[in-house]
Amino acid sequence: MLGVNAQETQASIDAALTFGILWLDVCRTAQSGKVLVEGLKLFVPLGSSALVRERMANLNLHAAKWSLFELDERHDAVVEIDCSDRGNVATRLVHAPDEGAALERFAESIGRIRRLLPHCEVGVLSAAEIAFRWRGLEFARARIGAEPGSFRSVQEVVFGVGAEERVLEACNEGAFSDLVNCLRDIRHPYGSRQHSLCGCIPSAGWNRWSWAT
Repeated sequence: MLGVNAQETQASIDAALTFGILWLDVCRTAQSGKVLVEGLKLFVPLGSSALVRERMANLNLHAAKWSLFELDERHDAVVEIDCSDRGNVATRLVHAPDEGAALERFAESIGRIRRLLPHCEVGVLSAAEIAFRWRGLEFARARIGAEPGSFRSVQEVVFGVGAEERVLEACNEGAFSDLVNCLRDIRHPYGSRQHSLCGCIPSAGWNRWSWAT
């Protein structure tokens, strides 16, 4: 039997199983031929057993009896943890978007971007947002937003990374074209490995652009 109190760090709690196995081996060696030491009972603080449970679930059940408990020191309560229950601990259901309807809704934005980058990938994120990717790199999103000063919904296409967002107007379209051309010229198997757009995340130097449609 081994216990860890709530004053210990999470790292010490996670390591408690290793100490328990070593202590079990010591007890079995010392009591060889005298007393049968069946297994290990490990007590950890409330809400801290996730990693220990995963490790204990992979131990040899024929080598010893493994038991894990969580101790609530405030209420002096002990709860046994079922290590065989390895399903999702916390789950949630989200509404699956209608991909066909989303693609139809954003047809204008998709057409505008694919005229500049014909083979870019379009991924549906939700009923109100889609993503544009080029060779694995997300470089733009189209989404439904509110028109400033009114309750009317408009489509926005947001480009780049960072906190800045600007509506791409006619005077700024050249900057967007430069970004798309750079993606096409740089992000391919023979592109420069030193360029920021060849990595998984574009450089923070690229602004985030958007236009309303």
